[in-house]
Amino acid sequence: MWVDHPDFMNLVHRVWSIPCDGRPPQIVIGKLKNLKRLSSLGIGRFSLISMLTSLRNLLCFGPFRAKCLIWVFVRSFFFTESHIHHDLDVLFRRHECFLRDRSRVKWLQDRDHNSSFFHSSIKRRQCRSVLSSLSIDGVISVDQTVIRDHIVRFYVDLFSSDSDLNDQDLPSNDVIHDAVFAMDALAAPRPDGFSGRFCQRCWEIVGRDVILEVQDFFHSGVVKLGLNFNFIVLLPKMTDSITIDQFRPFVFSNILFKVSYKILADRLA
Repeated sequence: MWVDHPDFMNLVHRVWSIPCDGRPPQIVIGKLKNLKRLSSLGIGRFSLISMLTSLRNLLCFGPFRAKCLIWVFVRSFFFTESHIHHDLDVLFRRHECFLRDRSRVKWLQDRDHNSSFFHSSIKRRQCRSVLSSLSIDGVISVDQTVIRDHIVRFYVDLFSSDSDLNDQDLPSNDVIHDAVFAMDALAAPRPDGFSGRFCQRCWEIVGRDVILEVQDFFHSGVVKLGLNFNFIVLLPKMTDSITIDQFRPFVFSNILFKVSYKILADRLA
């Protein structure tokens, strides 16, 4: 939703231009932290979402449908009825975009105003996201502590074997660019709050630092702590999955780490 804000690109350019010291990973981490002020875009114009209902009801009032001016004090300006209609349309699109992002529905188009559909989709996703029971050694367990420990042991054993990647060649600028733009722009935001859409939209601003950070990773073989932070979820491989081997781990990594391991995955493929 941020990228649709009229001040988005100017703010990114201004914040990203603030110098940060250190090696490429520290520089990128510092600049991403500075960009946390993007949350301020939720104040002001974006906070007008809460005014949707009141403004819509106001416009539906008979006496206000005349040609006379409707004076509403918003952001220290007075607007006519046509201006309010325009702002309402903009706010509806932003609200729908917000709900679509939360519901992860990608096939519906903007301006459909499918708010109730998105709300239902969000609720269904939340219900499916809860792993309430698991079969452990043939016994169904609902104890969340037991389930957690079993999941940890299973994947520690599964991924305990060492693997070696001998290809030490640094990825080129074009390879890194292609990896960024191959990411799903509408996928869920990463743990750092940024999605593929952010890097793609702001590539002219952030591209150089992204390239240097990814190349530094391939040169050193070390991922800085601020970049290697992940959310791990278990996705069922089939309907009614009940044992741990019937789930597939899926990792939501920080956006720049995702670029690096995507390049690694392509090399191993």
